[in-house]
Formats: sequence, structure tokens, C-alpha cells
Amino acid sequence: METENTSLLPTSPPSLVAAASVNFIGGSGSSLMELYESGMSLRAVGEAVGCSSVTVWNRLKQAGVTPRSCREAVELTILRGNHNRKPFPPQGFGEENNNWRGGRYVSRGGYCLIYQPDKQGYTPEHRLVWEEANGRRLPDGWVVHHLNGVRTDNRPENLVAMSRSKHGRIELGEAYKNKIRELEEKIKALEADRV
Repeated sequence: METENTSLLPTSPPSLVAAASVNFIGGSGSSLMELYESGMSLRAVGEAVGCSSVTVWNRLKQAGVTPRSCREAVELTILRGNHNRKPFPPQGFGEENNNWRGGRYVSRGGYCLIYQPDKQGYTPEHRLVWEEANGRRLPDGWVVHHLNGVRTDNRPENLVAMSRSKHGRIELGEAYKNKIRELEEKIKALEADRV
């Protein structure tokens, strides 16, 4: 008979492991639940009763057991001494979060975003600057346009509010103008090469 890997098992009464084996065969899952809630991992419970961790998990789900979060599982592993990681520090919002970088960052789209603690989220800086400069909220369905096209240039004189549809026409018009300029330059270069 195989020997158990006792490094994975917290000290559990042999009677509890034997009862879990019997219950596993019978299918109730209650003793599996006791082993899991005593601090054993799914893997350790499975090894104790002779099945896979997936089978244990399925039986625990049927019994209505709420799973441990990844954080709880890692902390439990650390407490058992089977891991070399330090426990996770507590997480929080804003300045209390470990990833806090001052509350301002540039998004993938190129806009500056500012952390708003009352909303527990980020708001585009250009909206905040425009609202502050104009003393009112931005109307629904309106956007703030950067006149010079630089998305991080949030000076009040560079920002203008307009309807979303008008903004779309401006953006489309600028794209066409840029493409026309690019094609005109290519034509000039080709004509210069011919001469």
C-alpha cells in the first residue's frame, strides 16, 4: 500500500479521515467538508480519501461549500509552512492600495486619468479641467475635445466641449485631412523622382 505524503496533510484525527473515506463512497460530502474546513487543501483531502482534488471539489460544491479564495489558500499554505512566500498585505482603495501611483496615470488611449475617491474610480482629467474652468458639469451626450489633438494637454484653453456627433465629424475630417496631406507628399516625391 502507498504511504501518504504527510507534508501536505495538517494533523487531522484518523477517525475523521476514515469517516471521510466512508462518506466519499456514500456520496454525502459532509466529512469531506469537515476535512476541507479544518484547513486541508483539496489535494490533501483527495489524497486522504483516495480520489482526485477535482472529485473532492465537485462533492464540496454539491454540499454547498463556498471555496477559499486564492488569497486565503496561499495564506493557509504559508501558515502550514509549506511555502516560502510572505502573506499578502491587506489591500484597499486609493492610497491604501499597494499599487497606488499617486492617483494619476495615462491610459492606453493616451488620456490622463485622475483617481476620484468619492467614485472609487478614475475620471478623465480633461473632463475635470473643463468642468472646473466652466463652473458646470459636462452635459450628457457631450465630450471634451483637445483642440491641438494632444490628449495629455489638458490646459483649459486647449479644451472645448461639443456634442458627440459633432466631435465624430471633426475627428473624421482631421483623419481625411491628414491622409490627403500624406498622399500629396507622396505625389510630390514621385514627381521629384521623375524629373
